[in-house]
Amino acid sequence: MYDILLRVSADRDFQQKLLEQYEERLRTLPEGVLCYKEKGGKRYYYKQEFKDGIRRQIYIPKACQDQIEDLKLKRFLEESIKRFRKNIQAEDKLLKAYREYDPNLIQDALPKAYIPLPKGCFFDTDKTDRYRWEQSRPESNQRYELEKIHITPKGLRVQSKGELIIASALEAKNIPFRYNEKLTLGNHTIHPDFKVIDKRRNMLMCWEHFGMMEDKGYFEMVPWKLKLYQEHGYFIFDRLIVTADAPNGAFDARIVDNIIRLFFETEA
Repeated sequence: MYDILLRVSADRDFQQKLLEQYEERLRTLPEGVLCYKEKGGKRYYYKQEFKDGIRRQIYIPKACQDQIEDLKLKRFLEESIKRFRKNIQAEDKLLKAYREYDPNLIQDALPKAYIPLPKGCFFDTDKTDRYRWEQSRPESNQRYELEKIHITPKGLRVQSKGELIIASALEAKNIPFRYNEKLTLGNHTIHPDFKVIDKRRNMLMCWEHFGMMEDKGYFEMVPWKLKLYQEHGYFIFDRLIVTADAPNGAFDARIVDNIIRLFFETEA
């Protein structure tokens, strides 16, 4: 539902741009309308003009085919402009009046006595119950404990320097997340590096950071994992974020800041 407003807004801007282009092109075309008469199975084109209440028909010879094409183009532009204006007016009204349906937005507006809402209120949407998710305790995860040698400012142990940068940035901005929590996709259970809520859409996103691309076995696992995500509706930079170390092991923390700003920080 979040995408509806984005698509309508994009379409409105697209039609506005075409409207301006078509209006400018229309001003260069000749006056009059096109009509024709048939004689002996052949068409003879005329330009019809109205001046001082008098209708005039001017024959267009075959040598002036460009005049016919111009008048056809003129009529096309005129009809298109009418449609653009009606569509833009309708889309402006929709953008002003439309209220997205999201149980989280309704929950946020309710008195505290009603919070949290029953889980059933979220069954018919693709939204995550943000309140319950943020208030719940992370799952206990003992995977690769000996390899979690990097520690964030708030004490979370992670495996790699890349994960340390990401987790520390999320912590610094007080954005709730889950680290290495399990996710079942079909017959497979995986552990995304991070789960984070996109607060603009109230949708759960997974964030995978690939940090050992020089390792052949690890490198060959990456396409399989990305394919698994895609098969279950997690598309890159829709519900899945992917980052990776450079070949020399470097990772730019500014990339993390930009991603967080784009997906996880709410507008002031």
